[in-house]
Amino acid sequence: MTYIQESFEKQVDRTVLRIALHIFSIELLDLSLKLVIKSSNVEFMPSTLSLSTFLMSLSFFVYGMLKDDPFIYVPNGIGTILGIVQLMLYSYYSSKSGGGSREPLLDSCA
Repeated sequence: MTYIQESFEKQVDRTVLRIALHIFSIELLDLSLKLVIKSSNVEFMPSTLSLSTFLMSLSFFVYGMLKDDPFIYVPNGIGTILGIVQLMLYSYYSSKSGGGSREPLLDSCA
């Protein structure tokens, strides 16, 4: 096998790994949105985390656009959109649910 073939195979392996990791990270954010909608409660979705997720996705989306790198701007563009949805859900369900928490998400083992 030549050096060029080995280099190409490594590049393909890295590309496949990048795509898999991007899909995994987007799915994690999507799961938290589904949990909030299902329970109609934002007790386990902190507002600071939602805001920081949105801001980081937005900043890396802009960076990816400036560098013209689709491996940066595509997943972060999707993350920015999901971050906006997350903030909208947070504002909707936090005003709807009121103040106190109903049930803990996890039972204490101690």
